[in-house]
Amino acid sequence: MVIKIMITGNRGFVGTHLTEHLSKIKNFEIMSFDIKNTPLQDVKEFAYVDKFMKEHKPDVVIHLAANPDIPTSVNEPHFDSVLNTAGTINMLEASRKHNIKLFLFSSTAQVYGEPINKKMDENHPLNPTSPYGISKLAAEKYINFYHKKYGLPIVIFRFFNIYGEGQLEWVVISNFIERMSKSETQNFQIYGTKEDSRDFVYIKDLCKAFELAIEKKPVGETINLGTGKETFIIDLAKTIASILEKNFNYEYTGESGKISRMEADTTKAKELLGWETKYSLKEGVSNIIKSKGLFNRNNLNKLLVNKDLNIKEAMKRIDEVGRKIILVVDDKKHLLGIVSDSDIRRGILNGVKISEEISEVMNVNPIYAYKDTKKEILHDMLKNEQIESLGLPIIDENKVVQDFIFLSESGIKSFCGLEKIEEVSSNLKKILVIGGAGYIGSVLVRELLQKNYGVVVLDKFIYGRKSLEEIKENPKLKIIEGDTRHIEDITSAIKDIDAVVHLAELVGDRVCGLNPQETQEINYLATKNIASVCKHFQINRLVYVSSCSVYGASKNNELLTEKSLLNPVSLYAKMKIVSENALNEMSDENFCPTILRLGTVFGFSPRPRFDLVINLLTAKAIKENQITIFGGEQWRPHVHVLDVAKTIISVLESPINQIKGEVFNVGSEKNNYTMNEIGKIIKEIIPSSEIIINPNENDNRDYKVSFSKLKNSLNVKMEKSVVEGVMEIKNALNKNPFLEYQNPEYSNFLCLKENNNKQKKRGKVLFIVHDVYQEDNELPLGPAYLSSCLREAGHNVQIYSQDVFHYSNEELANFLDNNYFDMICLGFRAARYVETIRPLAKVINEHKKNAKFVIGGAGFTPISEYVLKDIKADIGVLGEGEKIIVHLFENILIGGDLNKINGIVFMVGEEIKTTPREEPIQNLDEIPFPTWDLFPIEKYATCLSLFGASKEDKTLSVISSRGCINKCSFCYRLEKGLRLRSIDNLFKELKILNEKYGITYFYFRDEMFLPNKKRIEEFIQRVKELKTPIKFYFPGRVEFGKDKEILKMLKDAGCQGIGYGLESLDQNVLDLMDKNVKVEDNYNAVKNTIEAGMQPSICFIWGNEGDTLESLNKIVDFLLKYDAQRELRTIRPPTPYPGSPLYYQAIKAGKLKGPGDFFEKFKNSERIIVNFTDLSNEEIHTALFEANSKLIKHYFKKRGEPESNAEKMIDDFRRVYFPKCDEDLKFRGARHFEKK
Repeated sequence: MVIKIMITGNRGFVGTHLTEHLSKIKNFEIMSFDIKNTPLQDVKEFAYVDKFMKEHKPDVVIHLAANPDIPTSVNEPHFDSVLNTAGTINMLEASRKHNIKLFLFSSTAQVYGEPINKKMDENHPLNPTSPYGISKLAAEKYINFYHKKYGLPIVIFRFFNIYGEGQLEWVVISNFIERMSKSETQNFQIYGTKEDSRDFVYIKDLCKAFELAIEKKPVGETINLGTGKETFIIDLAKTIASILEKNFNYEYTGESGKISRMEADTTKAKELLGWETKYSLKEGVSNIIKSKGLFNRNNLNKLLVNKDLNIKEAMKRIDEVGRKIILVVDDKKHLLGIVSDSDIRRGILNGVKISEEISEVMNVNPIYAYKDTKKEILHDMLKNEQIESLGLPIIDENKVVQDFIFLSESGIKSFCGLEKIEEVSSNLKKILVIGGAGYIGSVLVRELLQKNYGVVVLDKFIYGRKSLEEIKENPKLKIIEGDTRHIEDITSAIKDIDAVVHLAELVGDRVCGLNPQETQEINYLATKNIASVCKHFQINRLVYVSSCSVYGASKNNELLTEKSLLNPVSLYAKMKIVSENALNEMSDENFCPTILRLGTVFGFSPRPRFDLVINLLTAKAIKENQITIFGGEQWRPHVHVLDVAKTIISVLESPINQIKGEVFNVGSEKNNYTMNEIGKIIKEIIPSSEIIINPNENDNRDYKVSFSKLKNSLNVKMEKSVVEGVMEIKNALNKNPFLEYQNPEYSNFLCLKENNNKQKKRGKVLFIVHDVYQEDNELPLGPAYLSSCLREAGHNVQIYSQDVFHYSNEELANFLDNNYFDMICLGFRAARYVETIRPLAKVINEHKKNAKFVIGGAGFTPISEYVLKDIKADIGVLGEGEKIIVHLFENILIGGDLNKINGIVFMVGEEIKTTPREEPIQNLDEIPFPTWDLFPIEKYATCLSLFGASKEDKTLSVISSRGCINKCSFCYRLEKGLRLRSIDNLFKELKILNEKYGITYFYFRDEMFLPNKKRIEEFIQRVKELKTPIKFYFPGRVEFGKDKEILKMLKDAGCQGIGYGLESLDQNVLDLMDKNVKVEDNYNAVKNTIEAGMQPSICFIWGNEGDTLESLNKIVDFLLKYDAQRELRTIRPPTPYPGSPLYYQAIKAGKLKGPGDFFEKFKNSERIIVNFTDLSNEEIHTALFEANSKLIKHYFKKRGEPESNAEKMIDDFRRVYFPKCDEDLKFRGARHFEKK
């Protein structure tokens, strides 16, 4: 969860550091409020504060804004009271009004005044000696009042003497550093006496305390922040002088300040926050001096290393100094040799380990110059090709290193004279662009060559080589064909490389969906390969090109920053996130990749793409006079391909400390547009085109992005607007009328799909649809969808419809003997396992030849290991198979490693291997329609009789969703949660079935067909728009029965009936089932459905926990009352199918031992398997027999049929409940519909 933090005074000393510190913490979003930003951010004005909180809705407020200057407070006390006290009251009142979750206030140790005790704890008497201290104490009083009176959660920090980089020069440490560094005398004056002391706390330690307070929330507490150590001012002066390598004689003015000594008791901070200071005074002061560029010879000392240093530490030192070289010296600083990063990489290539000493790779004959060498000669020496990019050591007559010089744009620079080591340029010469032939890469390569960089391109060329054709002879360009999945290919391209840009991934949601396994290999595993090679060869500059699509679906219109919550909605975006995480995990002091999250790219490139939204819409507007917008209100950030290339170069050229480990959004806020706005821009430029908006087909991605970090940190600005990009595409198409935007060459998806179809091996798959021993069969949607995925991938699929034609197992054996398949698939539900699946599996194993036997389905997944061993299948598929089946089959065809396929289980010898489960398919529209043509569709369309169906109607099963939000104890489902097909996608299918196959009656098999009123209204509206009226029937929750208006709408739309799983009429039993319904809802659903003119189909089970003979009688009475004479309704006991909560309840209670025990006991679903009641099995069967006999007699009597028909069926039930042989158990119940 993102925590929004408002910081007042963020432009001040503490605020600047605190903002930077908290911005690096994941899930923290910082909001700045400072009058230096805008006059409208003044804490002295309540209206400004109130408006800011209302608009930005912060969770935490850190109030820093104040005047900290004590002399100013003495001269202008009114100013302090207005800003420090009244300003705080404004912040408190606004925080109370907007329900701020934590209010953090920066107070001061000045509230204590002169110490009474040596160490000051939070209970020390308060006696401020300046208006500044008084104003802070007054603010504290108000804060505590708001906490006690209004319950505002507050924390007060009392700062002791803070110091750090960027502090004003009148503050003691900054003052001493400034004066000492400029002093040319040996005397140094200290204001005060020898006894004066302070407790100096470093700014980075202070920032950590705020982080911990937000985490631990010590509400209502006042806490000292200091080191707990007293530092005398004379000791401070000596510390600073020693770091600056200077010596002084110290003099005192003899005039002490109002407070002479200070030392904090920090016990409370340690106990409540776990906070202790990390930085010593020397470390903190060194950092300040370093930031001011005052190290003098210390700069040079960074370059000097001992020959015993190991290679890994040497590379770290090279990074620290910002050059590509270090100088190896002895203890007296005599030059022994040099080591460059190129020397190290050559050594690694030759087998030298990074743990070895640098003497293994040292150049013992370096070029150097003497300190009195003339400037003109030095300039010529620096132009030498061997040292131009490195620099030149300067030595004296004894070969002692005196300085190090190098060429810059302004001439020769001395290393000793640098103001800041970190500001040395990146000094890159040779760049490896992985994916350099692609859409972005081909532009980047040209820009790099134009700037005189050496460039190596590593590319697999899956989209061709044309993009580099005209520049391939450039002497500074080297082109290597290779695959980033192979480390040896990356290694071959890495020699003498200074930096790497990684662009070589599968780009786009549809592209990644073609082969998710390959996507994972290329977009994730290969990225790890590249990072590993960079680390191995000590290349610390790696630019990884990610995408703003990681933000996915934003819940509001706020600008998303690099710290915003990631919410990916596609495999492409998910792979980007895991790659980013992998790079961050691999980062260390020598390897700090930079991540660039690109907006949606547009513009023309040497490798044109017309599958990008602006490029595509512009092309369609020109070629077809149409601009088709899907959805329209979703936001997207856009960025021109040339701006992307220039940004990458800017990052490469930036100082390493500015980019290492950083994430930057790449784009421009002015190019944040909705899709409707993009359409209007294109329409203005191409007025002959027409905008067509399709609101029903929407892309879930919706986000606006902030790009301020890139602009503020690196001063990178985007130059190209969307208008310019549209004009660019328009001009390119007009200039080249033969440029066909629909050519697969210009689409990643179409090009890759075409390549895949050309290259991959084709195979043949058989799906066996097993017999269920009945005539009213439904279309088996599982095999229909799986076969569709396989056929779309180019494979040959055949269906063996045993269910419809009732082929014997002997006929199946003969069929397998006379045909060859690469894979044979069989799915099942648990009810048919013993009598059907085991015999079928035996036939398959005996006659499959070389085919792989694959098992799956709802019956398999929860007991996969048992089934795999029991029927000796080769492989099992867990859960939904559509994402798995193609990759599994193509892996089988090439004899690949099954461990790389998610969501399967298989045998390796006697050991069972299970791979990680595949994520459920979120976008059901991605699944191709069922392969109706492979099935005997006429058989399915005419054998299923439903309520209201005429003899002319053809019926077929369809699903519009998957899953269910409920958790009934008797139910098992493959995947959790509810996922819906779009209404557009559903009606496309209905239209095909109606027009091509003549289907007029649709049986929606969803567990939750219409889950909410909005979906119902959308569905009904689309039914009304159909040219041909349809009929439909669906299983529904009893919630439908509450709303008579909805029932009438459904009836008017063609609904013939609703199937209700009432299960029980006893509230206690329903609750124990976790049905989440009320008994009265059951009654109302049936009553209201009948009144609406539709037929309710009713299901009851009896024998659950809590059931009694009384609860059974309620069911019988209900069924007799609501008899429709169209459906014979009988009552069954519950079956604890494997995977259901009831199954695990039975296991836990010791009533089942496992799947083997279940199948041993399960003979017929009309019989009790596990008894959850207080009755005996015999009592249950007797009660069910009597109840069902009554219902059967009533049914046949009402219909006017002979009593003998009823007696025959009753006798069937008698044999099931009281069997004398196995033959008696074959009767499968009395549920049947009236035939047409």
